[in-house]
Amino acid sequence: MHHLQPSINSMVMPTFYTSEQLTSEEQTAAIRVWNKITTNTVAQFIREKNTDDSFPFATCSQYFLSLFLSRLYDIHPHIVDIANKLSDEERENSIPALSAILNSLESHGSSSSHDLQWISQLELFARRYNAIGIKTIEYRILADCYLHALHRCCGEEFTPIAEIGWKKLLSRMLDVVIPIVTRFELENLEFMENRRGMRFSDRTVILSGDTEDQEEENDNENEAAH
Repeated sequence: MHHLQPSINSMVMPTFYTSEQLTSEEQTAAIRVWNKITTNTVAQFIREKNTDDSFPFATCSQYFLSLFLSRLYDIHPHIVDIANKLSDEERENSIPALSAILNSLESHGSSSSHDLQWISQLELFARRYNAIGIKTIEYRILADCYLHALHRCCGEEFTPIAEIGWKKLLSRMLDVVIPIVTRFELENLEFMENRRGMRFSDRTVILSGDTEDQEEENDNENEAAH
């Protein structure tokens, strides 16, 4: 795994970032919390759903996403324009995407840089975020908001060991994602400067990385139309 230089790390990584290895106990605690969210078994969610008639969330995943986005909009309001380009379905797809990442970790027992399935899931995650124009420097904000939402969503079930596990998990994820995003940002400066344009579903060119071929194809289609 190629780590960024310490001076760059301090700028792009969240304050909780750590290079410490994830223990099996921490991993189990972190994944247990996530599984509670995806199976609607978080005690705090059940309690609020059963006692508050105006509680608007049918699933705990929706509750978690609402907490995440609310925190994100509070501390980084400029990202609202980007988020508004996503449909509800695209937002909710982030839950199974993260589950797939965790499942690949659980299957192999480590977040090693040699774990190809772990890396491939994170690369897909990074490409999706590239497609909506999330900048490298914004990942520290996203990570902080994820951690905040886990705290708020799970309450007392987000134990100290689960918190440590999640901090290490997010750190390992960023170790893989940040170099991918940084490279994309440097190679697509014009796109990143004009990232308020398309919806995610229109950006297959960005997902595939075939920007030049797609641009040439679009030019040919435009010429044919005229």
